[in-house]
Amino acid sequence: MEVSTRSLLDRMIDAGRFEALAASVLRAAVPALASLAETGTNPDGRPQSSPLDGIAFVPGSGPPHLVAVHHTTTASARLRGKWLGGLKAAEEGIGSDDLGDLAKTMRVVREERARRPDLQVTLVLTANRDPDEALVRDLHAAAADLGIDVDLWPGSRIAQYLDLDPNGQEIRRIHFGTRQTHLSRGRLDELSRKGLDDLTPRADPQTWVDRRLDADIEASAERMMTFVVAASGSGKSVACRRSLARHVAGGRWGWVVSENAIAAAPSLAAALDSTLRDLAPSLLNPAEEALEFASEGSPILLVVEDVNRSESPAALLAKLVGWTTDGKGNSLAAGRVRILCPVWPEHVRALEEEAQKRVWTYAVICSAFTNTDCGKACTTSMRLPTRPPSSGTGSRGRWFARNARRCRDISPSSTRPRSSRSPAP
Repeated sequence: MEVSTRSLLDRMIDAGRFEALAASVLRAAVPALASLAETGTNPDGRPQSSPLDGIAFVPGSGPPHLVAVHHTTTASARLRGKWLGGLKAAEEGIGSDDLGDLAKTMRVVREERARRPDLQVTLVLTANRDPDEALVRDLHAAAADLGIDVDLWPGSRIAQYLDLDPNGQEIRRIHFGTRQTHLSRGRLDELSRKGLDDLTPRADPQTWVDRRLDADIEASAERMMTFVVAASGSGKSVACRRSLARHVAGGRWGWVVSENAIAAAPSLAAALDSTLRDLAPSLLNPAEEALEFASEGSPILLVVEDVNRSESPAALLAKLVGWTTDGKGNSLAAGRVRILCPVWPEHVRALEEEAQKRVWTYAVICSAFTNTDCGKACTTSMRLPTRPPSSGTGSRGRWFARNARRCRDISPSSTRPRSSRSPAP
């Protein structure tokens, strides 16, 4: 039987660990607390002496608004003393080691109101357990007498946030190792990086060199679909992967989609859904939620892999072309997804005439490696501490290895690179 989140919280006895969790919840759930400073723990996450466990000022508030934070893993029976203890001593200015959280906050507030009389104050109290009803009433009454509002985060409220909110589920997964069923922005970032890390590289990224093809692919960024057309070994797949790596490094999201996912999917959204479920099977509606984060200015990039080696390349190309023109299942993704598809020219020629025209409309032509490209790649490879056995893909990569000395001696001025722009169909 799966242990409830509330039970997991109740079992927490490490104060530093709970403070880290609670601070993450507050920052994620309360936008005004994004700048929360954790004054109650040291860099190792251990509790340290401080009148407050956390403090923040609400940006742009007028009058100024201070938020004081205290966390506790104190047992329910001792919560009254933890929150309300020492109030009389604090009011009378008597030193005491037994001040409760409200009393500690009151002292800080008095100092601050001496220079900002109109200061507003909210005391946030987090606990891994729930107080009794009498304590809740007494707490709010005592705080109101001091001109302090209370925002209470007991174990049940924290558990609900961890269970139901996508950001809360991410925090829960990080701290408890539980399943995350909804996508958060942080989880989306993580899955994009994981998708890149899981790829078997076609070439050592350190040996990649800039080509005209890279610029032409980037110039097609406003298209929903781009077909990178060239023969095998021309470097088109590496260029598409390189574009994906740059896209993800820029804080956006993207993945490689297999030909099987394209073949089985009735729509673009379904193909994205399948790809995300392969990376994180616990997600319930990954494509729909991922597309909510994407926009025309920050689209998801999908690189289609191995269409050329599939059982029916022409059928997959026809399906991809159809996704750019019909509205079936793709209206959700329109403008928020870009697709790069490397393809051999013979597969384009196998399409019906109308489909061919559409492919050429969205095509970038990848020219063969020039001597200049080869020289750059080999020179870059030889500068590495340990040169990999191949600096490219397919026959061209083997050509690099066999002709490294020849390429090293090529003068860039002696060759002229060919254009990779799309010709008219």
